[in-house]
Amino acid sequence: MIAGASAGGPLALDDGSPCNRKLRFQANDFYDIYHAIAALPYCDVFLTEAFVGMILNHPPLALGKVFGTEIVWTENDALRLLRTLQARTTRNLTSNVSLYAEPLRNLRP
Repeated sequence: MIAGASAGGPLALDDGSPCNRKLRFQANDFYDIYHAIAALPYCDVFLTEAFVGMILNHPPLALGKVFGTEIVWTENDALRLLRTLQARTTRNLTSNVSLYAEPLRNLRP
């Protein structure tokens, strides 16, 4: 639950999240959240700062679930995700090379 969200006022996240403390909601946070919401439907992964990530990922918004986007704001989660993507990309490149190499061999005289 998000309580007391107003420009310049305290924001309390009372949903059992790891960061259950009062934060100051500032005017530029509206712009950050607005831009994030515009991008989320088109992203598999969204890297952001902790404050915006918690707002986007927890109720009442829970937009990570809505759009199937992984919202990441900690360094450890970002590194884990990048390593996973790197491994996945390497596997895909290797399999794609073998797919394209075979037809090219048949073109040689």
